[in-house]
Amino acid sequence: MAGLRLAALEAWSGRREGLAANLRRLLDLVEAKGDIPLYSAEQTVRALTLIPSAHREAIDAAVALARRVADPGKADPFRDYFVLALGMAEYRAGHFAEADVATLAAIKTAIAGHADIPETASFYRAMGLFRLGKPDEARKLAVAASATMKP
Repeated sequence: MAGLRLAALEAWSGRREGLAANLRRLLDLVEAKGDIPLYSAEQTVRALTLIPSAHREAIDAAVALARRVADPGKADPFRDYFVLALGMAEYRAGHFAEADVATLAAIKTAIAGHADIPETASFYRAMGLFRLGKPDEARKLAVAASATMKP
């Protein structure tokens, strides 16, 4: 969780060098351990996909990791977060149709107490719909999602 929080703060404050170093450490951790706990994997995927990246290696690693943790056969009380991470990774990889499927699934399976799932998934879904050539549908979804968010 600390890696994701640090990445979010660095992205928000424009500290690109710090963000790049943090993401490199996360990738090194994944590569060194091979199989990391689901929660760590989900947080790593979300950190890697917070902002657009020109680093294909990071995006490919995020997609592979997200596909592994979002396995529909795995029962977990935080599975909706894993599916959201998959949608984020697919979007950043340019797999907009796959991102739409995953973000819609995250919205539909979000459980009570995970209010950030539908909000985040809706915005990623809207961005993907726009890239799929559906700007009106994307705009409606983004406006509806922003209306439910706290200022």
